[in-house]
Amino acid sequence: MMEALPLPESTEEKDADLLFKRHRFLNDHGFEEQTEIDYKRPGLDKEMPPIPLNLFLHARIPLTKDIYATSVKSCYILKYVFANHLSRKRVYPLLEEMDLRKS
Repeated sequence: MMEALPLPESTEEKDADLLFKRHRFLNDHGFEEQTEIDYKRPGLDKEMPPIPLNLFLHARIPLTKDIYATSVKSCYILKYVFANHLSRKRVYPLLEEMDLRKS
């Protein structure tokens, strides 16, 4: 599971070349962009709003929607609650927004 900022509208936007390279790198290495979850990461600072991101899953392991939702939820909690020490009060509402809370 990998995250990337969405591609910009124009190649003239700041850091557009880096974003295009990241997306191409992920695709070249077997990751597929997942579009069924409106994915966003929590702001890492309390005042920061959530940031919409593109979510990429590795195609090596075929996952059905019911399984990958549970996998994404588990990774999300591990990454943002345990690794980044964000409060569950900030993380769990985002899981609900993404329809991942009950999976």
